[in-house]
Amino acid sequence: MGIAAAGAGVLNVVSSESEALPDSVRWLIAAAVGVTLITMGVIEMTLRRDPDEPTHHFLSPLLKFTAGVLALAVGMWSGVGPIMLLIILLILVLAQMIYGAYVWFTQPVSEAAQMGE
Repeated sequence: MGIAAAGAGVLNVVSSESEALPDSVRWLIAAAVGVTLITMGVIEMTLRRDPDEPTHHFLSPLLKFTAGVLALAVGMWSGVGPIMLLIILLILVLAQMIYGAYVWFTQPVSEAAQMGE
């Protein structure tokens, strides 16, 4: 639901011709992104981890919680314009993607994958 709400908010920003962003639209986008990130962190904390899980058991959810809280804080900031809001939220989401890519590309390759199985 959060992803759909963020999409609806972005649609309002793109279709808007004014420089000022209504509070309701700013809150819709920021809260949708923030709640989605926080929810993903909670879900990650409840999952059973395998011993060879490459993500850090504490750092990965903490990154999601922190980004979610920052997204909510940006939603409270009435001085942020529509483009700056989208850029800040994009940076918060990109941080999650960069961490995921880092974990993915730095994990050791298993013997089965090396042998081409």
